[in-house]
This record gives sequence, C-alpha cells and structure tokens, in this order.
Amino acid sequence: MSNQPTSETQAPAGTKVAFETTTDMSRNAIARPVTSTDHVPSELQPSPPRESTLADATSTRTEFSYAVHKYVRDNIQLADQKAIFFFTGATALLAFLFKNGSSNYWIKPLMQWNVMDITACLAMAGLGAGALLAISVVWPRLPGSRRGFIFWEAIAEYETAREYSNDLAGLSAATLSQCVSDHCYDLSKICRTKYRRLRLSVWCCSVGLAAAVCIFLFGGGVAIR
Repeated sequence: MSNQPTSETQAPAGTKVAFETTTDMSRNAIARPVTSTDHVPSELQPSPPRESTLADATSTRTEFSYAVHKYVRDNIQLADQKAIFFFTGATALLAFLFKNGSSNYWIKPLMQWNVMDITACLAMAGLGAGALLAISVVWPRLPGSRRGFIFWEAIAEYETAREYSNDLAGLSAATLSQCVSDHCYDLSKICRTKYRRLRLSVWCCSVGLAAAVCIFLFGGGVAIR
C-alpha cells in the first residue's frame, strides 16, 4: 500500500472497503485556454511586418504626388483661360479705339499733346501691352529636352518605344513617385511664371480700360480729324 490517505466506506455485507484519495487534487488546476474574446495585452500582440509599413508609406507618397500634380496642372489651365479672356477683351477694345479714330489724338508732334492725347496714348499702350503679356502667358515653355518619363519632349528623346517601355518597367513604385514629384517642381516653376505675367497683363489692361473710359466720357470716343 502507498502512503496516500484512505477513506473507508461501509459495504452492504458489513465489510469495509478503502479508497485511495489524493490530497492535492484541487491544487494543480488545469489552465483555461485563451479564447479570441479575451483581452490580450498590447505588448503581447504581434507587430505588423515592416514590408507592409513601407508599402503603405510609398502608397501615401504616390497619392500625394499625383494630387499635387493635378493641382498644379489645374492652376496652369486656369491661368491660360484667364489670359485668353484678357487677350480677347484687350484686342477687341483696342480695335474699337482704332476704328473710332482714337489714335488720331496722339499721332501728332509730342509738343502738341494735351491731356486727352496722353489719355488716348495711355489707353492704347496699356491695352496693347496687356494683350502681349496675355499671349505670353499661353506661349509654350519648353525647357531642355532631356530624356525623361513624363514630359512629352523628354519621352521623345528615346530612340524607340520599346526602349522607353523597358526603362519604365525597370522602375520601382518609389522611383515612379519621385519622377512625378520632380515633374511637379518643373510645372510649379512654369505656373509661377505664368501667373506673374498674367498679373502684369491684368494691371496693363486695367490702366488701358480706365483710360479708354475717360476717352468715351470726355472725348466723345471719336477724335477730331
């Protein structure tokens, strides 16, 4: 017999039967398995793989680059539309002044000019300068034709389409995003030049329009021949 404590029970026939019992049955309980609904400390949770984090960062930069690229292109298109509007208005008003003989105010010796002659010259010079500046806004600006992947003239520097497609296929997503970012910088410089000239065109057209209004109001709109 072992040294385990025993418990006796009375058998029906009056005999005693001993059962061995262990004293540490309730001491070593079996651990409950962890289910999916149990809270797991954050330090024990697995961290996302590094490759996934880098891919998300690259995707974010790519989306941002394309958004900026579209924003700059939209502003360039808006500048061209405004320039066309001012060019059309300035040339139309300039033609109207010529048709009504307003140029006769100042086509004479300079010493004979009066206030109305100066006003007529200012109107036509302002409108003419504004029209020229407006057409310079939409004039194509083509930088150096270096080989590249986005600018059409840079793409045309490739000898064949296959050469261009092969070089393009060898670029990673991060490199393509960098190419778009570089093109955003080039477009931004073009956009800045356009809006500077457009601003000058607006000022010149405004001066010419104000002078033309003075001619219509105080000069009768037609020069005395």
